[in-house]
Amino acid sequence: MIALLLGYIAIQGAASFASYTVFTVLIYSIAALGLNIPAGFSGALSLGQGASFALGAYTVGALTINQQWPFWATLPIASIAGLAFGLLLGAPAGRLGDIGLALISLGAVLVSLDLIVALDDVTGGVTGLSPISLIPNFGADPTYSEWLLPLLVTFSALAVYLLHYAVRISRIGRSALATRDEPIGATALGISAYRTKVTTFALGSALGAYAGGLFAFMAQYISPDAFTSHLSIILLAMVVLGGAGSMYGPVLGAALLVVLPQELAAYPHVNSFIYGGVLIAVVLLRPAGIVSRTAAPVVDAIAGAGVVTSDEVARPQMPRGTGLEVRGVSRAFGGIKALDEVSLTVKPGEVLALIGPNGSGKTTLINVVTGMYPADSGTILLDGQDITRVKARRLAESGIARTFQTPKTFPAMSVAEHLALAKQLQSAEHRDTVNFDPWVRKLLALGGIDADDPRMMSRETRQLGHGQLRFLEIAMAIRHSPRLLMLDEPAAGLSQVEMQGLEDVTRELADLGIAVIIVEHHLDLVTRLADRVTVLELGKVLWEGRPQDLLEAEAVKIAYLGVAK
Repeated sequence: MIALLLGYIAIQGAASFASYTVFTVLIYSIAALGLNIPAGFSGALSLGQGASFALGAYTVGALTINQQWPFWATLPIASIAGLAFGLLLGAPAGRLGDIGLALISLGAVLVSLDLIVALDDVTGGVTGLSPISLIPNFGADPTYSEWLLPLLVTFSALAVYLLHYAVRISRIGRSALATRDEPIGATALGISAYRTKVTTFALGSALGAYAGGLFAFMAQYISPDAFTSHLSIILLAMVVLGGAGSMYGPVLGAALLVVLPQELAAYPHVNSFIYGGVLIAVVLLRPAGIVSRTAAPVVDAIAGAGVVTSDEVARPQMPRGTGLEVRGVSRAFGGIKALDEVSLTVKPGEVLALIGPNGSGKTTLINVVTGMYPADSGTILLDGQDITRVKARRLAESGIARTFQTPKTFPAMSVAEHLALAKQLQSAEHRDTVNFDPWVRKLLALGGIDADDPRMMSRETRQLGHGQLRFLEIAMAIRHSPRLLMLDEPAAGLSQVEMQGLEDVTRELADLGIAVIIVEHHLDLVTRLADRVTVLELGKVLWEGRPQDLLEAEAVKIAYLGVAK
């Protein structure tokens, strides 16, 4: 691609209008790829990329004209300025939600225009800055080599695309998509939505400023008229039109919105109709953008042969602790007491079944233990450590994994990416424990997912069925290397064969030393799998005991089964 671009520029001439159009597309592609990191990956509606673009352009212009700095020094300074601007703007705005971030970022664009005019000693005010020339070194005269700018812009675009790709497949990029698609599920994996949004916003701002610096060198003259709010809207349109969150959609969006208006300029009476018609057609026919696929390749493979031997199961390998202890935990929602001084314990290697009628507090208890809801009173200990007030993200890092009644997976990511993200989010202390990949493979197979089939593993989970999502969510929780595994109605919607497979895997995992709590309505599954059973009713512990005694307990028959002797 680089060779083709440079060949085209050579044929047309580096100073030709056609080459200028190529440079414009590449520079706007850099800005759009930068904006795709917060807006596409994180789903943060940013309208401030134009401010970052202007900051980069004026940083380069001022350093070049006023200080005679070389281009290779001004561009990194512009990027650092953009990064600092993104952090300064994103840190408070990230706590206000997507609408708050959009308003503040748009406000930054409007304020930046006033600052450009006010700081006329540095920016040139309404007059602008010129000429912004490429200086090869400190103290040197400007160079007028016709190939320096084409090479700089072309290789910068390549480097930024590779950086954009690296961010997407990194922990930051996958965490961003997870936060965008399913914030609750992302939190359960240990992802901080706030930190992710601020980080992606700052990275995007840095790339926007770098693009602005290149624009200053290309235009050689900058003024406030080039950086109105219209620029920010156009950059966002490039991302959305090309495909927000996709790997190369913003590049296509930039090419379309740069080239199409130029081509239609020759038809002043109909260009608006054609331009608008093309955009409407894309929105109607491709509502997710020209490139709708958002999944990315995965290098991390699922190890293991998929067959777990009896020797592996019989030899516990997880570090042994004291397990989970819940002491007198209460939680109320308004005047409704969902949990009323609930106490229970589950030891490493033990399966505790938590049952009870709907509304008895089972899921609320899981949410409190995992930090989703704070406890009003009581104490929660994990391996002897008080975790009552620890945030959900920290609890996930400490080795607590859970699933939900409705699988909390991430539609924009592939099956393989889900598993890669779970491993990337492992804390350092759990990375060298048990290799859970054989059990991951077994769970995937139960859901009809072949871990050795690249096409299946690269499929976005928006295309999967309920059972497949259920087993994938459990596989993610297992690959997170948990000390405590909490399964909320994992057998819901599964067939008898799938339930039997789930039962086998759960028992094998418990035999490895994992403490397991399972919330389940299938009493046959509970009586076969659980070591102990705790029955909740109206937020209180109604009964505890062995599963074989469950159906004979008078209180359980009355409250849970609705019958009495």
